[in-house]
Amino acid sequence: MHIIMSQGSLPVILLPVTIICLLAVIPAGAMDWGMTGLDSGHTSFSQDTVLPPLAVSWTTDNGFMNSYPPPPVIVSGSIVYTREGVINGSGFESWTSARNTGNGSVIWRFSDSSPAVAYQDHLFAWNNESVMCLKNGREIWRQLVTSMNSPILYNDLLITGEVTAFHYQNGSVIWNYHPQLPVQDARHIRIDSFLPVTAGNNTVILAINSMESEQIDTRSGSDTSTAGDSRTVWSYKSSPDELSGTLIALDAASGKERWIQKIPILIGSAPVISGDRVFIGGNGSVQAFSLTDGSVVWMASLPGYSRTLAADPDFLIVDDQFGQNITALRLQDGRAVWVYQNPGRSMAMSISGQILYIVGTTPSSGLVAVDVKTGTQIWEHEMPADWINPSQPVISGNMIYVTTMTGKTYAFSPIDTPQDLHSRPNPLPSAGVVLSIGAIICMHAVTRRRL
Repeated sequence: MHIIMSQGSLPVILLPVTIICLLAVIPAGAMDWGMTGLDSGHTSFSQDTVLPPLAVSWTTDNGFMNSYPPPPVIVSGSIVYTREGVINGSGFESWTSARNTGNGSVIWRFSDSSPAVAYQDHLFAWNNESVMCLKNGREIWRQLVTSMNSPILYNDLLITGEVTAFHYQNGSVIWNYHPQLPVQDARHIRIDSFLPVTAGNNTVILAINSMESEQIDTRSGSDTSTAGDSRTVWSYKSSPDELSGTLIALDAASGKERWIQKIPILIGSAPVISGDRVFIGGNGSVQAFSLTDGSVVWMASLPGYSRTLAADPDFLIVDDQFGQNITALRLQDGRAVWVYQNPGRSMAMSISGQILYIVGTTPSSGLVAVDVKTGTQIWEHEMPADWINPSQPVISGNMIYVTTMTGKTYAFSPIDTPQDLHSRPNPLPSAGVVLSIGAIICMHAVTRRRL
């Protein structure tokens, strides 16, 4: 603020431009990363724009080698939640940690759990036996549930398992759904695996992969419906027709079936819901279905592609089974817009405004920033040697959080210039006009060319 004084006069304050500048630099409220994939649709799209270059702001050593996959990161308000643990003389001990987003200091811990959903002052944690509601580190309610997948929150429902919907405030059961799947017999072995549930547009999507094998007696070729003797050698055969996926759409309010879609491929990752469509990928195919009736909206043939990973208002981001070819498809029609060839294998990714952040499985491909509209790499950051199988990058405010299988949590924040030789900036897309008034600098929001 400049104050101009003249002899015998009152102060004259030049406010208009200064006020405009101050308003321009006040950041908007940070968007919470409330669950895996950010939201119940697994879009992994945050409107908080974190601009590179970035540097590690703080890190914690959680004390043990995590199992695969690495623990998730959940952010709500000024708290970042993750799973931590130690290996001691009595075995393995783990807990959910609540840490300060600014410096990583511990606020509270809760044993034998992993964070799932944060909403207001509630944290919903889970293990393979139960789901629980915590408030300030204290248990409010707990319900038994058997699931290998983290719950999601949709409307007032905490949805988990295969599928149970609890009211998030008191844990009461609102509805249950158990799919009617074929059962195995004496001749066939059947394995059904459930992917994380997805929800959006008043619809819950349950995705199931099924593998079926027929038993044969390789010694005699006899019918396996009769018991063999002790010399019988059993083997199994399967064909592509016996590997399939199933999408089941449920009404979010009642849990009633709306439609079922059988898919002749194994689904490679959790479905993504954006608008009135659900997207899946697997076995070289990416498909879009209508949430209304399950009809196919479009199908894209992409040899080797298997995972649908993120969606912004314009694009669906998918990658191949090796994580080296990341492709942006138009949500409207599935047309490929760009392909980014990742020099290292990608592990997971998230969208921050108009920037796609990718974490790699090796230190050399630690954290990479790509323009989501063009597929052009704009920055990369090499990580230490213990950067092994990192988690999805989680975006909130001006921070990015990642955990690794080595038991560390990394918090990244923007820097004005690279602080070490491992940070290699590339030219950023064009920025807005910069206006300087004295010591006050105002920058318009970063703009990027749309295709």
